[in-house]
Amino acid sequence: MHTLIKFSYIPQNYIINGNRQQNISFCSDDKCSFNSIQKIQQNFLKILQSEYKFQNALINVEFLDKQQSVFSAAGSNINQDTIFAAGSITKTYTAALILKLQEMKLLDINDKITKHLPLNIAKKIPNAEYITIKQLLNHSSGLGNLNGGKKLTQIKDYDELYDFINTKDLTKQGKFNYSNLGYIILGSIIKEKTGEDLNSSFEHYLFEPLGLNKTYLGYPVNNQNLLFKRHEKDFYIKKLGTPDGGICTSVSDINKFFKELFINKSYLSEKSIKQMIETDLKNGYGFGIINTSNNIWHNGQIKNYISSSDEQAVCIFNPKMNVIITAAAKKDLNIMSILKSLYPITAAKENMHITELVFEKFKKYLN
Repeated sequence: MHTLIKFSYIPQNYIINGNRQQNISFCSDDKCSFNSIQKIQQNFLKILQSEYKFQNALINVEFLDKQQSVFSAAGSNINQDTIFAAGSITKTYTAALILKLQEMKLLDINDKITKHLPLNIAKKIPNAEYITIKQLLNHSSGLGNLNGGKKLTQIKDYDELYDFINTKDLTKQGKFNYSNLGYIILGSIIKEKTGEDLNSSFEHYLFEPLGLNKTYLGYPVNNQNLLFKRHEKDFYIKKLGTPDGGICTSVSDINKFFKELFINKSYLSEKSIKQMIETDLKNGYGFGIINTSNNIWHNGQIKNYISSSDEQAVCIFNPKMNVIITAAAKKDLNIMSILKSLYPITAAKENMHITELVFEKFKKYLN
């Protein structure tokens, strides 16, 4: 039986520097030991207060061996089912779907991308005839990103993205160059191989098989349980939901995804998972995942052109300790700073990875 240790912050009126702000008071449910984790939560609160404003944020630490989670939130009515923008964590989902299509014999990651793209798209991609699917997955294609900026909010069709390719940030093939464009191309390949639009492809070939009922490619229009509201013209989330950064999900679903993918291994074969997490590159980037210091993880950031602030998220899985850490907040509330606020960093621990530090801080509160 999974136990949830839940700790939330409920906004109330509060005065800071003469200005009326929102204070955050502690509350707990039946499964929460107030005294045991109060200090941890106060450190989180301190980060928020230092900004003189209170923004929605959440952190979830799940201990898989213990079947327990510690959930912290700042703001009202935030829980493990609250929807947030995953940003580039979307790339982990896209890579998994590509590997699933390979298992279905619909493609091979060593194929040239021109084999699986319509001609009208392939001809817009620099050096397309030399690029493989694998190189798109691990950002070694030499491609860069899009340069449309706010103009992207006006796009109505997925294929229009290729009109905004930035040809000035191309690099040598085989060298790491982080490329959102590469994952947009993977989206076109997914559409071509499934014969469905991108949203339907993700729904039918990824979300439904894994039971991800609170995960969306794009903005969940009818869902009111959102960490942040966005303007309808914010491109990556609202309109298209692109495979480089367009997924919206919840703590419960993103944890389920990582568990089914890397622990239960119910979605991909051992061979595919090995392909995904192993890397030919020195920086530890595999296929839509970063594999460093015994941690499998990805972070993400969403650029909101119309709304007031960008958003960020991170999900970290440590197989050695069987811990998953998920966090989401606005960009100007640094997630790593929040995580580091959960424990004192000493000189001896300076080189420890974030999961090890959080684990050491939380483990004594578990049954």
